[in-house]
Amino acid sequence: MLSNICTEKKEAVEGLLERKVYEKLLKVLKEDSEDVKKEAIWAIGNTATVCDVEQARRVAQIGLIGEMISLLDKMKASQKVALEGLTEYFEKDKNIVGSEERSRLIGMLDRMIEEGENSAKAVSLRLMLIDINNSEGNN
Repeated sequence: MLSNICTEKKEAVEGLLERKVYEKLLKVLKEDSEDVKKEAIWAIGNTATVCDVEQARRVAQIGLIGEMISLLDKMKASQKVALEGLTEYFEKDKNIVGSEERSRLIGMLDRMIEEGENSAKAVSLRLMLIDINNSEGNN
């Protein structure tokens, strides 16, 4: 149900932010079973489709983007959803996480591509991250 609410509109996301629901999702990602984590990843990913840039940054500040990156290698069943959500977040704000976290994600994506896991989505996100890193290097 929560993941459906997260796809509604940015006002719904704002309500969830105000009620500290995303902090609870972070706890879920860190402590619950894989099935429950999968549902949390859906909600976080769906949030990216409707939130504005400021809301995306607030979600990242809570630690959800970093935790999704950490779980990418561990939760094979949720990789596609996580990759879609991460792509949406980076499209909203190329600096949604720091360069160190982006580099860590690029390494994970390289492994996924090499193993043939969600290759098209992994390649797409990797190219986006490389472009971001290159544009930072030129500034």
